[in-house]
Amino acid sequence: VLQRSRAMRGPHLESTKLAALIFLRSLPLGARVNFVGFGEEMSSLFPSSVVLDAASFQTASAHISATQERGRASDVLDVQIGVDALATLLVTERSELTQLRFFYVSDPDGVSRPSLTRVAQSCGRRCQISV
Repeated sequence: VLQRSRAMRGPHLESTKLAALIFLRSLPLGARVNFVGFGEEMSSLFPSSVVLDAASFQTASAHISATQERGRASDVLDVQIGVDALATLLVTERSELTQLRFFYVSDPDGVSRPSLTRVAQSCGRRCQISV
């Protein structure tokens, strides 16, 4: 999950993109991935998660590198919108054998603790949250 609101312009967004690229490179081939960006609205790179292979790695890498800020400069509201929307996405059905790992990449001052608590409650034991 990448925050890309206008409040993230400049070095904040560049640091976020670098962190996302490092994360992408750390994933093993065969892992299932998707990248969700939000500013004023949310959008995902793929319609649903995909198996990480050479082609999806290249697509994700190019997408992250090209990410630009969008939306308002109100990063706190954008964070709230993004995390609250994701809390509802986390309850979607998936195999019992699948553990969802939720990585939130943003400016460190932009994370709303109540929102993250809501996400954690939605996850239960089915996912792991990293900020």
